[in-house]
Amino acid sequence: MSPSKIVRNVIMLCFLNVCLSYEHYALSSDRICSLVGKKRKIKLKEKAESAVIIKETRSFDDWQGIVEYRCRFEVISEDEDGVIAVIQNLSFRFDESGCIDYIQFKRKDGSKSRKYCGQIHSFRQTQEDVEVLEEDIGTVLDPGGELDTYIYVANIKLKPNEKLDLELVYTSYRACLRRHSTYQSCVPYASDVCIWRGLFNDSYVNCHMNCFDEGSCFKSQGGTRISDVGTRVTIGAVTSILVAFILFLTCLWLLRRGKKLCWSSACSSGSRPTPPISRVEMHSDLQDEEMRTYPTPSAPPEPQESASVTIAQDKDLPPSYESLFPER
Repeated sequence: MSPSKIVRNVIMLCFLNVCLSYEHYALSSDRICSLVGKKRKIKLKEKAESAVIIKETRSFDDWQGIVEYRCRFEVISEDEDGVIAVIQNLSFRFDESGCIDYIQFKRKDGSKSRKYCGQIHSFRQTQEDVEVLEEDIGTVLDPGGELDTYIYVANIKLKPNEKLDLELVYTSYRACLRRHSTYQSCVPYASDVCIWRGLFNDSYVNCHMNCFDEGSCFKSQGGTRISDVGTRVTIGAVTSILVAFILFLTCLWLLRRGKKLCWSSACSSGSRPTPPISRVEMHSDLQDEEMRTYPTPSAPPEPQESASVTIAQDKDLPPSYESLFPER
């Protein structure tokens, strides 16, 4: 496979991985629960942007119950799409008289759901729990596409064995039409509720009946959702491929920068190119000719001092004193 195809496949896998992610909101965020009591609005779009997760993080970890907690927000969809709300996890207090804390939904037509409290989980620990599961427990469907959510926590301090928890998933849906090929039905043999195909088997329940998009409402006792395993393996594989490819390109760049690697055929032999034979012969002939023109002396020259003595001896000596001054 060519490097360009590898890069293209890695980019496509990473893109699909990003598309499968949800936009997360914290319940304590001002974008969800206004500090001044104003109703916030969250708009769902389509396909990869057709679902959001709203989760309580640490707002209720040490609930002192000084004042009541009230939060109201609205989730709306585009065009004529509907909205599905599914409670993934809920832990609100209740007593013999009813809910102490609760969450309630209101549809566009004004109808309200029941107040939800107690322990609710979208996945069950045993198959027996799945068999007796109510079809609509923790799920609300609004064909009008404007679903209000109201959350109330009483001003009562938590007991040592009590815990408050909340996690919601909102998904836009539409009628199953042929032109919507990327959407899949939430109900077998029905065509009125379809969600984006990428939301199936992603470890979050989006459909309103029997966890249809996840295949089953059963979760292993270890606490890991069955679909989480495949998702984590896929993410790990894609990440490993991407990291390995980046390291490979980095090594090539470093070798090229350090001139340890070249692309030409001359570098593949591991030695420098040999000069042409004709040029070598020309230099050899020139060297022989120079040797003939300038022969090498057979003996080293005499020292300069001995040469000067010989020249002095060859000269005429001055006349003697007797010749210049004879006896008187």
